[in-house]
Amino acid sequence: MSHFKTPIGAYSRGPLISVRVTTPVAAVLDTLEERNVSAVAVLDPQDALVGVISRTDLLRIGTPKKREGSGGRKALVELPDKVAGEVMHPGVLTLPRETPVATAAKRMVDERIHRFFVTAERPEEMQVFSTREILTAIWEARVLTPIGSVMSRKAFTIGHDATLAAATERLDQAHAQGIVVLDPEGWPIGLFTQREALQARNLAPSAIVEEAMSHGMLCLNRRTPLYLAAAQAAQTRARRVLVIDEQQVTGVLIGLDFARLAHGS
Repeated sequence: MSHFKTPIGAYSRGPLISVRVTTPVAAVLDTLEERNVSAVAVLDPQDALVGVISRTDLLRIGTPKKREGSGGRKALVELPDKVAGEVMHPGVLTLPRETPVATAAKRMVDERIHRFFVTAERPEEMQVFSTREILTAIWEARVLTPIGSVMSRKAFTIGHDATLAAATERLDQAHAQGIVVLDPEGWPIGLFTQREALQARNLAPSAIVEEAMSHGMLCLNRRTPLYLAAAQAAQTRARRVLVIDEQQVTGVLIGLDFARLAHGS
């Protein structure tokens, strides 16, 4: 499809959202929340791009809360007293603006990454091309493939009355960025993602996941054309689409699934 031959520079977005190597981890999380992004670039004192830090990294380094006991309640996740340069992924993955969308999408799928930095003459002119930008390309291409034939995984789920400790452990065990919260009848009522886990870090682990979940969901029938799902995900900034069949969640469509379609696999 011609849209997937288009250079990524036509879709990349900027300006680059970044922090310094000396930025405290807590301030990194504040930046992620304020800018509603899942990762930020890390710059050294010379403004060179030296790494990336994401919500996944923050959860990885967070200290799991100890169970309630005689010592009282502690936070579910404790962010360490460190700076971005100590916990970032060193090095960055870049692509030139002329790279076709399909080529970038293939690398995303092969390497299981969600973003590239688009090269420029100066660091402050660099932009980002991510799975979010692939949504726009799929919309413009009017891809009619049903989402049920593209989704790559079953949905990881948890009951609405599960504890935050159980939900956070489920995230870790499933190596997932989000799990679906179900009501007693098995219907999705919310999402508990890495974002909610970090936002709930000061709650007791015995608190109920329903108290911390996000109510914002994108649920679509498995026969929905991919381009409509891409358009809705882009408009609502949803990071996953819940695929519904016969009033049950049968799967989840994430950014890498859209990327897989864009490079034709």
